[in-house]
Amino acid sequence: MVRGNWGIAAGGRGCYVAAVMSKDTLMAKYETLPTAAQKQVEMLVNSLAKMTATKSARAAGRRLKFDWAGGLAEMGTQVTGVELQHQLNGWR
Repeated sequence: MVRGNWGIAAGGRGCYVAAVMSKDTLMAKYETLPTAAQKQVEMLVNSLAKMTATKSARAAGRRLKFDWAGGLAEMGTQVTGVELQHQLNGWR
């Protein structure tokens, strides 16, 4: 695992890993922006914060459940996995 101040930035055709600037540098750049641009930055930060919170909450709620495991044990070897897949495809 690589430790440090790294982030992922979108660049043209793909994403690349870039060093994250210091908070002091970020604040200095923010303060040089016009008021309208500062508002846009605030809206972007709020939007990113919401997306991050929503994704982590959604991921926590989507844990896999294995309560179905062994549910077809009574069928024994009557049906193979391939046959079940064919039946499922027919239901879709």
